[in-house]
Amino acid sequence: MVLNKLLRIGLLVLALLAILSSAGCKEAAKRFTLLLHGTYEVPTPYITPVARGTPAAFITPFPHETPVFDKEKCATMVGEAYFTEAQALYQMFRTLKGPASKASREDLPPIIDEMREIHGKFQALKPPPECEVFVVLGTHIEAEMDQTIRAFIAFRNLEPEEAVMEYLNEALLHSRKVEELLEQVK
Repeated sequence: MVLNKLLRIGLLVLALLAILSSAGCKEAAKRFTLLLHGTYEVPTPYITPVARGTPAAFITPFPHETPVFDKEKCATMVGEAYFTEAQALYQMFRTLKGPASKASREDLPPIIDEMREIHGKFQALKPPPECEVFVVLGTHIEAEMDQTIRAFIAFRNLEPEEAVMEYLNEALLHSRKVEELLEQVK
């Protein structure tokens, strides 16, 4: 009876070792984590043109990358309302990035959902079309939000570190452009 139980335990240990050696420890750990916590699906209808390597210069509808701030076209009531709301949503999003970067994989889904909600609200904002700077600013803010969300989802789903870093680097590129545009507008 004791020998029978030891044989069963021994077979289970051998099976576990076979799985670990065949898939590699890293892959087995990934499978185990996904088995325990599941994947976080990516139902993202919003895919920025930059998501797949389009240069930043081609993501705006203008032939020149950085239009100048035209006070006459942009300093209207509609323009100021858009700019105020866009800045508020952008700050809320940036505030969420802190807790998200410190959160464990299991704690990320509610933060990602909140980020998506802010992203959706930002998408609903419509900049005044005559103010090119606000159109470009909105495009870069949306791209930064999109790539940041994708990076956290990739991290959550245990995708390779290179993929996560690609998204984060692209988000950083847009973040710098947003800061540059905000300085120009202020």
